[in-house]
Amino acid sequence: MDSDAIYVNIDREFNYSLAVFNDLIQENQLKKTHDQQAWLNPIKSANSEGDSFFGGKKATLNQRSYQFGRTASSVFRMVMFRAVQIPNEINGTRIWPEAANENRIQFQVLPPFAGQDPFQLIRDAKGADLKSRAERIWAEYDRVFPPSFIKSKMLREAGTWVNFENEMLIFRYDNNTLIQVIKIGTKAAAFMEQNNGFPITSKVKVKLRRKMIHLQLQVM
Repeated sequence: MDSDAIYVNIDREFNYSLAVFNDLIQENQLKKTHDQQAWLNPIKSANSEGDSFFGGKKATLNQRSYQFGRTASSVFRMVMFRAVQIPNEINGTRIWPEAANENRIQFQVLPPFAGQDPFQLIRDAKGADLKSRAERIWAEYDRVFPPSFIKSKMLREAGTWVNFENEMLIFRYDNNTLIQVIKIGTKAAAFMEQNNGFPITSKVKVKLRRKMIHLQLQVM
């Protein structure tokens, strides 16, 4: 059974884990085996119209940024799940609640791996374990993009393009032996006019890169 050590770029340990990752690359101990991405442009509101007028055309800046933050937080996660190929339903429970955006997410396996099966981050897990592992990745990812953070940033920087970026590193072990490193990068941007009556323009892309260990490293 494999186990994961997960770091996101707001963690104190992230810079250390990134340095380890870069050292492994420089020492030619990693071989890239998968490169894939998912993206969405634009994010749409969950209202019945499915447009990008968050809170309605007459909503205030505060209302628009609040509604966008709630939707964008779950959409970022949804795109990440598509990029790493976590299914949208586990044990009969949906984990992608935003139907307005779900079917519009694009997915691609990138060259030189186009044509091969996508990498599934939690492929070997089943049943309750599949759900618990998905929830762990979900929880780590959500710490970076809570709705309140997105809302505050959009409101503070209204009238300009607002960037949201994150890197997640997953060190995967088998019996205390490091076997692979998965890097998940998120890049999103949104623009909210300072005046009412305009939709919020937005886009999000999540890329996964998987690298296998050439030389197995024992955990001390």
